[in-house]
Amino acid sequence: MKISNMVIPHHFVVQLYRVVENINAAAVSEDELCGFKRQEMYSGTLASSVAPYGRHVFLCYKSHETWLPRVESEGLPHRFAKSFKDRRADFAVETKLTVCGGGGESDGDVLVFPDMIRYK
Repeated sequence: MKISNMVIPHHFVVQLYRVVENINAAAVSEDELCGFKRQEMYSGTLASSVAPYGRHVFLCYKSHETWLPRVESEGLPHRFAKSFKDRRADFAVETKLTVCGGGGESDGDVLVFPDMIRYK
């Protein structure tokens, strides 16, 4: 690139272009990055994307901030997941297990759906 008699090195032009491009870029909201306004939202159908099952058990355990990278690797979630897996053959219907945050106040509430049962 040449401005009047001055020659500007190519790498400087590329850096300048990147700065101008970032200044002109529209601010992206968190909802556009992670929420319901993501570009891929509503681009496919959700119907039939999960195989049907009979029951879903949720272990509400403390807060996700206190969890290990694999929450079921020790403590109550580990014992619960192990006993759940060991007894799976005894279940009358296919049952899923999910460990979820309990809002920091729950040390192991169990919710069973669609039966609408809660164990404290």
